[in-house]
Amino acid sequence: MGATTVVVVCVAAGVRGLAPLVAFGLGAFAGGAALRQLILATRRQGWRGFVGRTNGGMIVHLGVVMIAVAFAASNAYVHQSEFRLEPGQTATFSGHTFTYQGWVEERTSERLATKAQVLIDGEGPWEPAISRYFFGSQQVGTPSTKTDLRQDIQLSLLDLPEGRDEPATIRVTVQPLVIWLWIGGITMAVGTVLAAFPGRRRRGTDPVSARLPDVAPAGADEPVDEPEPAGVA
Repeated sequence: MGATTVVVVCVAAGVRGLAPLVAFGLGAFAGGAALRQLILATRRQGWRGFVGRTNGGMIVHLGVVMIAVAFAASNAYVHQSEFRLEPGQTATFSGHTFTYQGWVEERTSERLATKAQVLIDGEGPWEPAISRYFFGSQQVGTPSTKTDLRQDIQLSLLDLPEGRDEPATIRVTVQPLVIWLWIGGITMAVGTVLAAFPGRRRRGTDPVSARLPDVAPAGADEPVDEPEPAGVA
């Protein structure tokens, strides 16, 4: 029931694609089963319900579900585009605004980094860069990423502006649920540690001290011949 509800909600929200919808449905089913086991265990045992091979394994199971769902979403619904923006110009993509403010240089003993300053939805700036190393002619790009629980927004500077007022080419990549890959991995590690500790076992009855059922002695149900009274002919 829970898996069906998740799939219906995803379709109603505009999510498309057979493979990710199947992954979301199976993830909801497996995650719901593991979560139910943990809830029942904690109701019986309190915080000790998280400890032990079975319950720790359920936490590992939840981590696997997080990774599977995040992997399916991040690969199926990634969006990417490139913009050539002049200083002060704004582009809109995938429900977000990107404003290029200009660029700055950062010089060290080994390299000269040119950083584009970009606002995402009015926040920032984020600074994707291109670095030129003095000991060689190679240029290395360094992206800048805004991360939250819903998605990652990555900015990459594709070419160096020729002057302060010249435009810059910026690549924008929007990828959902990437951080849940890390959260799922951490959850698996925590579950593995909890599974290594012994959980509470139910007390059994000591077979030595257990009370045995009453057993009638052999022949108790057989009739016993009583001796006849003396003096009776």
